[in-house]
Amino acid sequence: MPNKTAISQAFWTFEGLPSLVVTAEASAFSMASPPTVELLLAGGAKADILHLADHGVRGNGHGLVYEKNSDQALQPVLQWIEQNVEERKQKGGH
Repeated sequence: MPNKTAISQAFWTFEGLPSLVVTAEASAFSMASPPTVELLLAGGAKADILHLADHGVRGNGHGLVYEKNSDQALQPVLQWIEQNVEERKQKGGH
């Protein structure tokens, strides 16, 4: 396992980067989402977690693009992008 210094150096490019981790209530990977966000935050990213069920998108697994309601699942993600990525661009970020 890499030491903390190596991990810190690997994440320097995440400084201030808007990052979103999307979870779906029926996904086997949903338990990995909070630690993933914590890792991104530790690397300096502006990381958020978006629970689709909190936005009325229910029953999805981890293959969101393959679900019948994939268009509905995409809407809260697009809203987050507009609020976080576009705002960063307006402030002069990349």
